[in-house]
Amino acid sequence: MEPTAKPTPLYRSETSKHRTEILPFCQGYGIDIGFGGDPINASAIRMDLPSPYAYTGDNPVQLGGDCRHLKWIADNSLDYAYSSHVLEDFDRTETEAVLREWIRVVRPGGLVVLLLPDQVRYVEDCRKRGEVSADGIVGNPHHSIADFSMRYVLEVAARIGGVEKHHAIDQLGAYSFLLVLKKSAPTVAVANLDAALEKAWADRDALKLQLREKERELARAGFASALLNLGRRIKRRLGR
Repeated sequence: MEPTAKPTPLYRSETSKHRTEILPFCQGYGIDIGFGGDPINASAIRMDLPSPYAYTGDNPVQLGGDCRHLKWIADNSLDYAYSSHVLEDFDRTETEAVLREWIRVVRPGGLVVLLLPDQVRYVEDCRKRGEVSADGIVGNPHHSIADFSMRYVLEVAARIGGVEKHHAIDQLGAYSFLLVLKKSAPTVAVANLDAALEKAWADRDALKLQLREKERELARAGFASALLNLGRRIKRRLGR
């Protein structure tokens, strides 16, 4: 994309301000959701809108689409999912579904790494810096939740279940916080259920094979019986 087509002038990403604190939690295979041109590291899958509204670097989008539906990624497949200043852009009614989707793609024991703004502190900082539009909007107009905070996100995560707080820094810089959620391993009951389902499918396939063989045997027996009956009829006619 040519510079004239960029949505905004190049500016410093939130990720770049706190990369040192975040990188230890983004190891292995992972995805950077809404990376805006500046991914957390060189190996992260770069996911954003096909035409991102943020311009914080020239790294191109690899997966372009809606982060509410990570359709390219299988369940339990990544070591981490990282996102910086994206979750707060969704309406309160969507937070749980979006976070649930991000948790879905991480393997048991993997991490969901979130760098997010505390909205109260963010608004205060924007007012101090004079970041207020002519119509009175303070800061980023995409922010949708007035009480967005670590506490808010933890409450949502608790409703979802299957994750626990692994690491947290309540304040990074003027307004950000870092929250790292660890995906729980399946419980013994779930693991046992998975094993039982696998066995049931295997038993079903074995029974299908046995049924097909029986059908073949019956077909062969039926054919042999038909030949025998035909032979008898022919003998009777010849005997006449």
